[in-house]
Amino acid sequence: MLTLDYYFTLISPFSFMGHNRLRALVEPFDIKLTYKPMRLGHLFEQTGGLPPAKRHPSRQSWRMAELERWSKHMATPLVYRPSFFPANDAIANAIVGLLGQEDVKRAGDLAQAFHALVWQQEGNIADEQAVAQVLTQFGLNAAQWIERAQGEGAALLDANTQDALECGVFGAPTYVLGQELFWGQDRLDFLQEAIQRAASNALARRVSQNESK
Repeated sequence: MLTLDYYFTLISPFSFMGHNRLRALVEPFDIKLTYKPMRLGHLFEQTGGLPPAKRHPSRQSWRMAELERWSKHMATPLVYRPSFFPANDAIANAIVGLLGQEDVKRAGDLAQAFHALVWQQEGNIADEQAVAQVLTQFGLNAAQWIERAQGEGAALLDANTQDALECGVFGAPTYVLGQELFWGQDRLDFLQEAIQRAASNALARRVSQNESK
């Protein structure tokens, strides 16, 4: 089975715009999709990146233009300057990561809801009450999951961030298939091609092994 590691953060609008497309892309294939939410601020510190507010004005303008282009291209309405941005998404990230270890589909649905909270509903993802409301909508025990997020979930984010650094990730979203990295939702076409090649090669190996028996 192929393994695809998905490094992201819920406060990233580009992660949001690529999220459902990624899920649809991998669905036809025999792939283990691993959600790996990470601490993007720490990743930036270690790899030379800057949060949007600290970037040169020309880079900030380019980012906004790209958000508008991709929002229209993907038919995904966005609030380009949400009231609560930047915001600490660690608790929500940790919950998605923990849930992904148990139920990948449900974790994907939850991540989409958290993305929408920030980029469409202008909610505060750093507010535990706002996080709890989303969890309740999914039939999850909010108090229990928030407690887990602050304990084992925090450790999971640290581990994911370290994994990201070790395999060369420097931004979100990044998709890692084997040893190959694809940074940005605008690289999903290339990821799809790589998955198709890997799946074809895996199928060819299985056929060859069966014929040799």
